[in-house]
Amino acid sequence: MKHFPTLCLSYAHRIMPDHKKGWAEAMAVELSYIEADRARVSFALGCLRTAVGVSARTRKGLSFIGRGLVASALLLVTVYMTILALMWPSPQVAQLILLLCGFYAVAGVLCAVSVPAMRLYVALLALAGSGAWVVIKIKHIETLDLPHAFLSAVMIEAVGVMCALFIAASYLQLLQDPESEL
Repeated sequence: MKHFPTLCLSYAHRIMPDHKKGWAEAMAVELSYIEADRARVSFALGCLRTAVGVSARTRKGLSFIGRGLVASALLLVTVYMTILALMWPSPQVAQLILLLCGFYAVAGVLCAVSVPAMRLYVALLALAGSGAWVVIKIKHIETLDLPHAFLSAVMIEAVGVMCALFIAASYLQLLQDPESEL
């Protein structure tokens, strides 16, 4: 908890627009004069709230907020699906759900770290999922003792999510850098 105020201010500095960086630096200096832990945390959270408010009015800020929301949503879905898989009566379905959880968790982390890396990852997964769906359809594969229709539905869902994530990542990249090439 000791480093939490410093982390808040470093994130505030990171998301603050360039013309307000001096303000963020002044916040960090002011924090160094506050001694009580509770007061430091309160001050840091106030600074972070201010930075988010100022940053949200810029394209870069909207991109950071959007990336954070998408990453958080993916990680929350991953946690929910993991709990669901652990309670699922069929081990084969549970394995499939956990596999999807792994893909979603990696996408969430990549979204928080690098939008271009996330775009590449979800594009490759969408292609792989589409290929797997075609193979399942053509060969009528019944993997893990699961019905063909169920596997097809899972593949379609995974490809749909990856396509939606690709579109979201493209939009977030445009927000962050309007001159970037998609």
